[in-house]
Amino acid sequence: MMYQGMTQNDLYANMLSISESTHDEIIHSSKLRAYINYPEYGDGLASRELGHLLSDVWPIIDCNADRQLANKLDIPKPYYDRMVSKKPRLWETSCNQWLNNLNKPLMLRHWTNHDDRRALRAILSDRYRRIDNLDIFKTVLPVLNEQPEMKIVSAHVDEHSFHLKAVFPEIEGDIGLNDVVQSGLHIRNSETGNGAFTIQPLTYRLVCLNGMIIPDAALRKTHLGSRIEEGEDINWRDETIAADDKALMMKIEDVTRQATDESRFSYIVDQLKESAERTIEVSKTEQVKILTKKQGLTEQEHNTILEFLHKSDGNTHWDVANAVTSAAGVANDYKQATDLETLGGKIATTPQLLAA
Repeated sequence: MMYQGMTQNDLYANMLSISESTHDEIIHSSKLRAYINYPEYGDGLASRELGHLLSDVWPIIDCNADRQLANKLDIPKPYYDRMVSKKPRLWETSCNQWLNNLNKPLMLRHWTNHDDRRALRAILSDRYRRIDNLDIFKTVLPVLNEQPEMKIVSAHVDEHSFHLKAVFPEIEGDIGLNDVVQSGLHIRNSETGNGAFTIQPLTYRLVCLNGMIIPDAALRKTHLGSRIEEGEDINWRDETIAADDKALMMKIEDVTRQATDESRFSYIVDQLKESAERTIEVSKTEQVKILTKKQGLTEQEHNTILEFLHKSDGNTHWDVANAVTSAAGVANDYKQATDLETLGGKIATTPQLLAA
């Protein structure tokens, strides 16, 4: 069974909470300061903050913003992490020196985190095109509902990623005897620079209720747009911004609608049928060992996939793909589940992936 994630109500509530607490600003790097804030009393942990010189509230830096700050300043991440843990004052001094030398505007995306603290969740290019999760959800849901009996089978959102997996029971195909798959879509987005907005085909296997993400992006929109000028120089009319956002959402509407087309699904079903006929010549144990090495799977993932594969009667690419998506159903978290569902789709549609 698919990794479930959130209910639709919880999904919407979380998106709304993040949206309402989000604050964005464009600030030149020379006006930013990194700061170690030690507690005034007691032995509490120091917090690392990054803010505008004239700001009253300096947000703490989360792990994603940490990674992006190290990247922007061209500081190797292992060395950056050592400064954070061993020499925090060196981290502060180094960051401030390189921020001043960077000499370019940056987009900072803040939010109020679960501890009710202002946190910096992303440090991005000033050309970053914001495509926010709540806007996407409000745009695609009416289009998805045009499909009879549409079901949201899995969903997740947090401050860094959004996933929506929907199935259309009226559109289905046979892979083999008593092996039926239904058409679906996987929609994903990141508000914080962790991947482009994408819409991908998804298949839903009825015999086990597992999902498989097919590597064929119907729409992949990177988050780069026209440059936004810093601070008070932003002078776009509200109508201009609204028109630009509306044009993007109309594209998303169109692609979502086209991605539900039955002819696209028929092509995918043909690919999956072919995978069910491709027999693997090596043992199941050897095949999973090859897959683990080529894909960098963890020991836990290796063992779980092998366990599911041994339960299968066959030894085809389709069997391996479904062992991987079965492992996704018992994953540790939503990211791991989605990665395994995507890997399953690649195995089923890319014959050379399982080659020794």
